[in-house]
Amino acid sequence: MDEPSEALLKSYYEANPETFTEPRQRRVSLILFQVDPSSTQEVREQALAEAEPIVVRLDAGEDFAMLAEAFSDDDTAENGGSMGWLHEGLLNDQAESALNEMAAGEISAPVRVLEGYAILRLDETRESVKHTLDYVRERATDLWQRDEGERQWQALIDSLR
Repeated sequence: MDEPSEALLKSYYEANPETFTEPRQRRVSLILFQVDPSSTQEVREQALAEAEPIVVRLDAGEDFAMLAEAFSDDDTAENGGSMGWLHEGLLNDQAESALNEMAAGEISAPVRVLEGYAILRLDETRESVKHTLDYVRERATDLWQRDEGERQWQALIDSLR
């Protein structure tokens, strides 16, 4: 398929802003107190009881990474609990809600997650960025060609009916 004209490409880019926007990202660390999803309420309550004193220690100024290495059941424990950069919406609703209420450097109360209870620290936030057409030109061209091919195919099918 031919390359789109500059005007067509620009029109496609402007009509599909979400396609060319990098979502908000957060650098997050966690300390996980793991609980099997099929565990009893008593086991969940025990995990919460283990997590709460860790929050108190963190609020008193103890090092998050050190406590993550010592107490977290997550694979990130060996990295001080760092989960790295995560796109907004990647975590469960409870964790997302907690992070939405936090500023960089803040620590959450224990949050119920599928795997148990997590203490979250919001390390840093990057706001969403709509990339320029020049930055996404190759991707925009590929997507336009794909969409145009599908449009032409559908037009052919419709004309045959």
